[in-house]
Amino acid sequence: MRIGLGAIAIELGDTLREVEAIPGAREKFASLKLPMSSALLRYRHYRESTLAPDEVIGRVVRRCLERAGVAASDIDLFILTSADASFLADRKLVPSLLASHGLLRAVPMAIVSQECTGLLSAIHTAGSHIRSGLGRRVLVASYDHGGLGADRIQPFGVVSDAASACLVSSEEPLDFEVLGFAHYGDVRGMHGEDDFDQRQALINKVNAAALADAGMSLGGISKVFSTNFFWPLATYYATTAGISAGLLHDETLLDVAHCLSADALVNLDHYQRKQGGQAGDRYLLQAFAMGLLASMVLERSAPRPRT
Repeated sequence: MRIGLGAIAIELGDTLREVEAIPGAREKFASLKLPMSSALLRYRHYRESTLAPDEVIGRVVRRCLERAGVAASDIDLFILTSADASFLADRKLVPSLLASHGLLRAVPMAIVSQECTGLLSAIHTAGSHIRSGLGRRVLVASYDHGGLGADRIQPFGVVSDAASACLVSSEEPLDFEVLGFAHYGDVRGMHGEDDFDQRQALINKVNAAALADAGMSLGGISKVFSTNFFWPLATYYATTAGISAGLLHDETLLDVAHCLSADALVNLDHYQRKQGGQAGDRYLLQAFAMGLLASMVLERSAPRPRT
């Protein structure tokens, strides 16, 4: 069964802020033993949201359904994921989202313990749901908020606020076909007790499994859409996997930063809108977290009109 993915909708934080204007930014970089150097680390701005979670999620849900040309009443499953699920303490949030957006048949699900890998995992779960015969259309959404002030500066990158949504379906002629997926974890890494050798082993294991699932080699990948880490870390992880820096989509690093679980879709959508790609192009999506890595292989379908 062919599983399609498309109608991607992205909502970045509504306020653009300068990283080096954060109060205490210089001290934060120093405490992390990092240079406050945009030229070296490739940062400039981050995005901060001033809106409530339900409004942000609602925006990407509406745009996704509009772009897909699918009625909310035809969605069988709604999967919401986040690297920080504290906003889900409001138990009325998800039922309210379903009701206010007409998702009256959709069964809700949340994936909340997989950090930044949760969105790719949710897309894979959506495909598994469809293959099992439980439904034909699944709406996947993510929401992340990166904290306050200097806490946005982390050892791996600068954190932005974002939400995303996409449709996973066996019915619609969507933008991409899902060819392969793999997701593995290392409990030591989740506790911050791993080393670079263990991380390299995890990276190689996950990418090899995703490519094998797709029945292809790394040489067939046209572009890689990964996590928006500081550039030296991003290129180190790419080199570890045998990926050249030129394959990485890096155009969102300076002014979008690290959007936690949404990065792979943020970067894919940005590339799709700016360059489009060719039908048949194959892409590797990656999502990194402490002790976790998810990789997914997509094939570009024939271009379709976008709204």
